[in-house]
Amino acid sequence: FKMLLIFAFLLSACHKEDLDGYSLSADEFTQGVIQEQNFQMALIARLKQNPSSAMLLSVGKTREIFIQDYQQELVAMNFSDERPHMRPLSEDQLNLLTSIDFSAGLEYEKAIIKMLDDSDQNMIALHIRASSNSGLADPQLRGWTEMKLPQLRNNLKETQNSK
Repeated sequence: FKMLLIFAFLLSACHKEDLDGYSLSADEFTQGVIQEQNFQMALIARLKQNPSSAMLLSVGKTREIFIQDYQQELVAMNFSDERPHMRPLSEDQLNLLTSIDFSAGLEYEKAIIKMLDDSDQNMIALHIRASSNSGLADPQLRGWTEMKLPQLRNNLKETQNSK
């Protein structure tokens, strides 16, 4: 009887019955990642204006393709009415961009790379939260977010290697 009770307890702890118990809706997730990626696109556009190396230009082009593909996949899954062109940058993101727009040269480039690094970490954190048992309610979207983690970690590694 004790074993059955322990088994029932463990089973109930692993299964999520309360749909309101999830910490992230599909709309919240979609809005968050699209806004973060739009910020990355703004950073990449600035970086591509005058890159100090071919490697930085390559990282920018590769990232643009990744973001476009990512957003197309996300929109195609139809979990949200959110569309990439409809999500404006946050006030904080706009302030960050404004703060670096008055810089130049390597200082400017370093600031962009630092912000891109921080943004990559934000994307990874969003996906870890979304893919957790208490993250997204939809198992398909939750699985997709988990599948994207290796690519996002690779993006972070590329950003860090470009410093």
